[in-house]
Amino acid sequence: MIQRLPSLKRAVLAGSSWTLLSVGAGQLIRLGKSLILTRMLFPEAYGVMAIVWSVLYTLGMLSDAGLAAAAIRHERAHEAGFMNTLWTAKVLRGFAIFVVTCLIAYPLAAAYKMPDLAWLIPLAGLTMVINGFNSTNVYSQQRQMVYGRLTFIELSNEVLGLFVMVIWAYFRPGVEAMIGASIVSALYFLICSHRVLPGIKNSFAWDAAAVRDIFHFGKWVFLSSAIFLVYTQGDRMLLGQYLDVKLLGVYSIAIMISEIVSGVISKLNNAVLYPALSRVISQDRHRLQEVFYKTRLGFDLILVFPIAVFSMVASDAIALMYDSRYHAAGWMLQILCVRLFMVAILSTSEACLFALGKPKYSVMQNVCRAAWILIGIPVAWHSYGIVGVVWVVATTELPVFAVLWYGMAKEKLLSPLLESRSALALLVGAVVGLGLKELFH
Repeated sequence: MIQRLPSLKRAVLAGSSWTLLSVGAGQLIRLGKSLILTRMLFPEAYGVMAIVWSVLYTLGMLSDAGLAAAAIRHERAHEAGFMNTLWTAKVLRGFAIFVVTCLIAYPLAAAYKMPDLAWLIPLAGLTMVINGFNSTNVYSQQRQMVYGRLTFIELSNEVLGLFVMVIWAYFRPGVEAMIGASIVSALYFLICSHRVLPGIKNSFAWDAAAVRDIFHFGKWVFLSSAIFLVYTQGDRMLLGQYLDVKLLGVYSIAIMISEIVSGVISKLNNAVLYPALSRVISQDRHRLQEVFYKTRLGFDLILVFPIAVFSMVASDAIALMYDSRYHAAGWMLQILCVRLFMVAILSTSEACLFALGKPKYSVMQNVCRAAWILIGIPVAWHSYGIVGVVWVVATTELPVFAVLWYGMAKEKLLSPLLESRSALALLVGAVVGLGLKELFH
């Protein structure tokens, strides 16, 4: 078993390279899309779409039954019957979400006093139906840590989405351009997942034993996801009641750019670190701490250090990239970098505990995050306005340190000395960022 571990290092390095290429280039395209559309559309469009995508994300998280995690981690994930059953469940989930969007669209439009939500939400819900039919070979490629073709599909999909959105917005400016491009991109990814990726040909199947296995593990994922969505979408849902649509749109720009970074972190954890640590646990559990902190050192260099640099120049970057209507997003983004730093540190511990089959820590941390958001935002809004709200969002990870570090210590994996390397990367990055800021001015 131990002889196979050197191949793990190569797989992690190759997987990290492909993942950084895919998500990094994809997020740069997303940023470019934002820069173009903010000049073609109005801030209110971003405010409306913030609500639409929050609703879709909420429904997606509430219906998360751990399908992706089961496809990567389960010992039967190489069996066609198991994967086809999982695919069938995924298809049913997509249709169920669409039905719910049709049922809740009008009440939400009335609650937010945004009539367009009545048709925008169901239209966006079509993407969930399409995504449900995506091939399970996407998960198989991640489990095997083979990312070449998947990276090609993801990047070409981003380029196609950008092209469609810009052309659509040019001829008909409005939120329809965003949703229309999302539907076209979803269809393209669906076709490529079946035609380009190697593996089984999905067909409808229902294996009762597989269903029990999937949902037994998925009950923890569901609970964690249901609470996690309050943390990730609670700010936009609550602020939809407090802010006008224009200011909500500006806030959405700051959140969008911060999520470019958090998207890279999440992708590295889900596509590289989680499969790699799962492999270590199955082959040589005694080397888990060593492999974990070697990986963390790489995360400190490619994530923590750049985040610290960026935090010093965030407001200048916004002023350079966007017109004056969006400049307020600069100070918001600078504060939100506090959360990005903590996420870069803590997400690796979460992936490690999840790979150990300890999803309860994910539930516990999301309870802390949700409570922080639900209690903190109303209090901060009434006391300090939008500045207080942004600080509440930026500090949601503070209680998570206690939860995850407790779990890591209990599993005898925590090393305070090695954890301190992240603080050093932060300090050096901040100094470099201040130097760049002075040079910029």
